[in-house]
Amino acid sequence: MTEMDVTISGVRRAGPSTGSGTGWFFPLINSVEGLRELDNYLQQNLRFLSTGKHSKANYRVRYSTLKRLGYRSLVHEYYLFKGKA
Repeated sequence: MTEMDVTISGVRRAGPSTGSGTGWFFPLINSVEGLRELDNYLQQNLRFLSTGKHSKANYRVRYSTLKRLGYRSLVHEYYLFKGKA
């Protein structure tokens, strides 16, 4: 298991489906703009783990690769949560 796999697993465990962390603040959100910023930040840093650099080379790690490794967008998870409420 690579460092990137471990990190994405940690992000996944903290996601809304586990009820740890997001369950209390998702009901308080009235705009997804902040979640989009967090998603971008997480993706940038997950790509950094793969390349070891903060550069355009990070985009060689495609979003589809992040998803295959288990990354889930906070915006998408928020809308799933909102649909269940």
